[in-house]
Amino acid sequence: MSTLIPSLLSILLAALTSYILSIVVERNALRLGLVKAPNERSSHVIPTARGGGAGLALVGVVGCGLLALNDAPLLAVVSGLGAIIAVMGFIDDLRDVSVTIRLGVQAASVIVFVVSAALLIGDTGDAVTAYGIAILCLTSVAGIWWINAFNFMDGIDGIAASQAGLVLVGAALLWLYADSNAFETPVFGAMMTIAAGTGGLLLRNWPPAKIFMGDVGSTFLGFVLFAVVLITVTTDAIPMASWIILLSVFVTDSTITIMRRTCRGERPWHAHRRHAYQQLSRRWGHQTVTLLYASLTALWAFPLAVASLANPSSAVWLVLASYIPLSGLAVWAGAGARDER
Repeated sequence: MSTLIPSLLSILLAALTSYILSIVVERNALRLGLVKAPNERSSHVIPTARGGGAGLALVGVVGCGLLALNDAPLLAVVSGLGAIIAVMGFIDDLRDVSVTIRLGVQAASVIVFVVSAALLIGDTGDAVTAYGIAILCLTSVAGIWWINAFNFMDGIDGIAASQAGLVLVGAALLWLYADSNAFETPVFGAMMTIAAGTGGLLLRNWPPAKIFMGDVGSTFLGFVLFAVVLITVTTDAIPMASWIILLSVFVTDSTITIMRRTCRGERPWHAHRRHAYQQLSRRWGHQTVTLLYASLTALWAFPLAVASLANPSSAVWLVLASYIPLSGLAVWAGAGARDER
């Protein structure tokens, strides 16, 4: 109990800090230039402050930095690189940084983290082989893709914050299912700290949102989720199949949208409003769609992820079972369709 109580207190502190800082940003948003008119990608019509994820990012950066002192040097890397990505996201919230600069910073951060993970928790000898280098490259590409996919999925009130919180909590439960002592590890503490910070922001970001997460929050969360996946998979804490299932709701929507638009010759990085969640939000409203996506993650993806952890031999079939219905739903909703519905 002596180790659990401080953990609970730190989690509550993380949530409260994120909540208070989102209010501070909101009250100073107009002066900072964080209130801008809706654009062609926006799913709202009233100018609303963005950048609310700054407090969440600060909580995550400080939390990972402190937890790194518990003999977890890779968390120090997560803290430093997460700060760089968050700062770039905040600058983008202020003045719209070019795609080239944003991708450059994200790519450099992801590559540094992947190499650091290989050096600190991987097999250095394997990493310098042709196969190892290929894996490092593919992992880096996946990380860059995921950060931007998560950012693009932050388009209606509460959807990205609720998904990040649910995924982190779900992953923590999976880890505890596999190892009852998981809560004693620094990475587990980092996951819960960031989940709590996300929850604090969600109190202000829930539909109708008083403040948007902004790129400072969405790119930071995308990077942190990627980092946690890589750490827990490399250390055999959570299997990759379980992660693939747990992230299936966002992965399906973003992937099908990009694929359909790219097949028509559209540039995937151009602003649009044709993700499945955006198409649905115009029919049903933000709150209904955010609740739908949260329910799909909690009631569909999470049980299948648990099943894949309990039955590794069936993991491939469970991955297919999770993605096939979600893919059908995304296509039906209009993910990547030619026109807005």
